[in-house]
Amino acid sequence: MPVIRVLYVDDEPGLLELGRIFLEQDRQFSVDTVPSAVAALDLLGQHPYDAIVSDYQMPEMDGIEFLKRVRGSENSIPFILFTGRGREEIVIQALNEGADFYLQKGGNATPQFAELAHKIQKAVLQKRAENAVILRESYLTAIIENQPGLVWLKDPDGRFLAANEAFARSCGKRSAADVLGLTDLDIWPEDLARKYRADDARVIATGQPLHVEEKIADKNQVKWFETYKMPIKNAAGTVIGTTGFARDITLRRSADEMLATIRELEQEFASLPSAGSVEERAAKKLLAISGAVATTFNIYDRQKQVLRAAAIEIAPGVLKSLPDAWQRLTGIIGMDPVEIAVPVTPAMYQDINRSYITTKRSIAEMSNGQISPSVSAGIQALAAIDRFLLITHVIDGELYGTSLLALRADQPDPPPDLLDSFAHMVAVSLRRQQAEAALRESDERLREIAENITTVFYISDRAMNRFTYVSPAYEIIWGRSARSLLDDPFSFLAAVLPEDLPAVQEAIRKELDEGIPVDTEYRIRHTDGTVRWIHSRNFPIRDTTGRIYRVAGLAEDITELKNSQSALVESEEKFRSLVEYALESISILDFSGRCLFANKATARLLEMPEETNLTGKDVMEFLAPASREKAAADFARVSGGHDAYLAYYSVITAQGNSRTVESIGKVISYEGRHAILLSLHDITGLRSAEERLRAANRQLTLLTSITRHDILNKVSVTRGFLQLAKKNNSDPAVNSLLDRIDTETNAIRSQIEFTRVYQDLGSHEPQWLALADVVPRSSIPPTIAFSVEGNGYRIFADPMLKTVFGNLLDNSVRHGDRVTEIRVCAFPSGKDLMVVWEDNGIGISAGEKEHIFDRGYGKNTGLGMFLAREILSLTGITILENGEPGKGARFEMTVPSGAFRSDAGTPAGN
Repeated sequence: MPVIRVLYVDDEPGLLELGRIFLEQDRQFSVDTVPSAVAALDLLGQHPYDAIVSDYQMPEMDGIEFLKRVRGSENSIPFILFTGRGREEIVIQALNEGADFYLQKGGNATPQFAELAHKIQKAVLQKRAENAVILRESYLTAIIENQPGLVWLKDPDGRFLAANEAFARSCGKRSAADVLGLTDLDIWPEDLARKYRADDARVIATGQPLHVEEKIADKNQVKWFETYKMPIKNAAGTVIGTTGFARDITLRRSADEMLATIRELEQEFASLPSAGSVEERAAKKLLAISGAVATTFNIYDRQKQVLRAAAIEIAPGVLKSLPDAWQRLTGIIGMDPVEIAVPVTPAMYQDINRSYITTKRSIAEMSNGQISPSVSAGIQALAAIDRFLLITHVIDGELYGTSLLALRADQPDPPPDLLDSFAHMVAVSLRRQQAEAALRESDERLREIAENITTVFYISDRAMNRFTYVSPAYEIIWGRSARSLLDDPFSFLAAVLPEDLPAVQEAIRKELDEGIPVDTEYRIRHTDGTVRWIHSRNFPIRDTTGRIYRVAGLAEDITELKNSQSALVESEEKFRSLVEYALESISILDFSGRCLFANKATARLLEMPEETNLTGKDVMEFLAPASREKAAADFARVSGGHDAYLAYYSVITAQGNSRTVESIGKVISYEGRHAILLSLHDITGLRSAEERLRAANRQLTLLTSITRHDILNKVSVTRGFLQLAKKNNSDPAVNSLLDRIDTETNAIRSQIEFTRVYQDLGSHEPQWLALADVVPRSSIPPTIAFSVEGNGYRIFADPMLKTVFGNLLDNSVRHGDRVTEIRVCAFPSGKDLMVVWEDNGIGISAGEKEHIFDRGYGKNTGLGMFLAREILSLTGITILENGEPGKGARFEMTVPSGAFRSDAGTPAGN
C-alpha cells in the first residue's frame, strides 16, 4: 500500500510532535504538521495529501470552519476531527459538514493514536476505492460513447445497464438514459426480441462470445448488421451479464457483392489475348453485366483521331421478330455498322475525358453527324431504345476507346462503380495490347537501358523456368551473380527473409497460375549480411493471339525509402502528439500574425473549447491594445532576420478576461515557408503573486524598521542602566553578573542589526551583476594576496550578492587564522558556471562543513554564511564547502544554466 500523506493541524506543538512520531513509527504514514488552519489551507494548495487530521479549538479559525473551507473548495479529502472537545453538537456539526470521522483525544496516547491511525487508513482506503469506481465508470462511459456502432450492457435478466446514444437512436429513444432498465421485449418487435434473448441465454450458458451477421427490416428497407455478443464475468469467472456491439454493414455487403462481380471482370480481362479479342469480349461482357438492349465497342485511333466501331452485341430476342434485322439495319444506315468512324474534335476529346459515364439521348448525337436524326429515331424505335450510356476507357488522361449501352425506358442504369471498374479494366487491357507491340519493337533498346540502371530488369519464359535476361543490377542488390539466376531461376528466393517468403511465393503462384501481375514488397539478406527492402513488379507479355509467352519484371532496392518513410511517420506522430497534448500553448504564425496552427492548450489559454479551430485567426484579435504595437514590432524584427526572442504580452480571452503571457518565438520552416513557432506560458498568477508579495514585503519592511528602531532604543537604554549600575556598585560578584547581562544585551543588539540586512533579501528584482563588481577588492587586508580569474561573467542574482562575497571574506579573515592568499575563479562546468572562493588558511573540519550554513552556528553572530546561502538560493544558485581541513577553505557556488552570461551579453550554458 502506498505511503499515506497526512496533514496534522493543531495549535499545540507538543501534540503535533507526539502525533507525528506515533503515526510515522510503522512507516505507513508521512506526516506534515502545521500549528493553524490558515497555514494548513496554504499547504493544501501546494502539496497533495491523502487525509487531514485537525484539532477543533484553534485561534484564527477553528476545526469546523477549517472543514467548511476545505469542503467549500470542492476538496473531498478524508477529514478527521481529533479534539478534546467532546460536546455532542460539535460532533453532529462536524459530520454534517462532511467530516469522515470524529475522535476525542486525551488519556493513554498509545491506543489513542493507534485508533487514529486506523481511522485514517479506513477513510483513505474508502476514498481511494470511491475514486477508482468513479474513474472506472468514466472510462467505461467514454469507451461506450465513443464506439462507432451500437453498444450495450445487460444484466443476467436481460435488463439494459448501459448503452450509447447510437443504440438509443436505433431503437427510437431520445437518449441512452431512456433505455436503462428496459428489456428487448420493451424495445423491439417480439420476434426480434425473443431471438436476442435466446442469443443472450446462449452466451450466458456457454460463457463464449457469439458473432452473427443478420438481415433486419428497418423502415421498409433491409439492412445487414454484424453483431458481437460477449459474456461479462466477475473475478470468480461467473457470468454476471452480457455486452454487445453491432454495426451496420449494409454498404459493406453491397460492396462485397459488387466486388465479386468486379473480380469476375478482373479474371476475364487479366488473361485477354492480344489484338482483335479485347473489343469483342468487352462488348459481350458489358452486355452480360448490364442487361442492356445492345452494346457497341469503339477503338480510338490516335493518328486519324476517330472512334471506330469494332464490335456490336445485341441482346438475344431483341430483334427476333425481324429475321433479317441486321441486313435491314445496314440498309437503313447505308453501311455496315462496324465500319462507322466518328471524328473526334479536340473539344469532343476533352469532353469525353472529363467523365467516365455520360447519358446520351440519340444515335445521331453520338455519331457526330454520321447518322441522321431520322435514321437514329428509326433504329431506336426498332429496338425500343430510350437512352444510351457512353462509357470511356481512359487511363492517366489518355483515351483508348469507348463502350456504348443501349437501354429501354423501364431499365435502371447499372451501378456506376461497376461501370467504372469495367471501364478501367478494359482500358488497362487496351493499353497492354498497345504496349506489347511497343515492347517487342523496343526489346533491344530496353536491354541497353537495363544494362545501365540500378534497378534489376529481367525477362523469363511464361512458367519462369528459365530467365532469358537478367540485368547487372542483380549482382549489386542481391550480391549474387546474374549467372546464378540464369542457371537456377528460383535461386533469388534463397535470400528472401523467412517471414516474407510465403507472400513472395504466393505472388509468384498467382502470376503463374492465374496470370495476375505481381507487384509486391519483401526483404532479402544481401551476401554482406545487410537486410534490404525490394519492390518487385512483373508484367506478362502476350503474343498476337493473346497468349502469355513471357514475363518481364523490375526489382528495385527501396531500403532507403522504407527507412525514411518509417522515420518520418514516427517523427511526425511523436511531434504531433507532443505538440497537440502539451500543457503549454504552442502555435505557428506567419509573419503578419495570422495563425497557421494552434494546439489544444492555446484554445484553453484563450478560454475557448479545446476543439476550436484557430487557423486563419489574426493573433492581434486576442492581444490587449497596449501589446499590439509591441507584437507587431517583434514580428517585423523576426521577418527582418532576427531569430529566437523572449517577450511578454497582455492577452484578452474570449471570455473578456486579461492574461499576462510569457512568449518564446523561434523562426521555423512550415509547409514550405518561413513562420514563427510561438510558445506561450500564462504567468498571470505569477505576476499577481509577485505584486502582492512586493506589497506585503514593503509593509513588512516598514513594520520591521519601526520595530527594530524601538528595540534598539530599548537596548541602548538597558545598556546605559547597566553601565550606571556597574559604576555605582563595588561588589565584584554583582559586577560580574552585570557584565554577563551586558554581553547578552549586546548580542541582542547584533542580531537586531542583522535583521536590517536580512529584511532587504528578496525584496528587489534579481539583476545581471558583473562578477568583477561584487568581489570585495577594496576590503582585502594588505597582508592577504587577492586574485580573481574568469571575472568576465555576469550572474543573474539578488542585488545582495555583494554581501555574499563580503561574508566569505569575513569568514576567511576571521576564521582562517593564517590566511595569506585568497583566490576567486569562475569557469564553465557542463551546462552550469562554477564560481570558487578559496583561501590557504586552516580550513573547516569535516564535522562543520554543512553546519556553517546553519543559522546561529559559529563563533561570531552565526548568521553570515546562513545569509549567504539564502541570498544565492533566490535565483537557484547553490553553495557548498569542500576544502581540505588544514589546507584551506574552498566554497563552490554553482550557477545554473541560463543564469549566467559572458560580457558579450549572450546567455551561457544553454
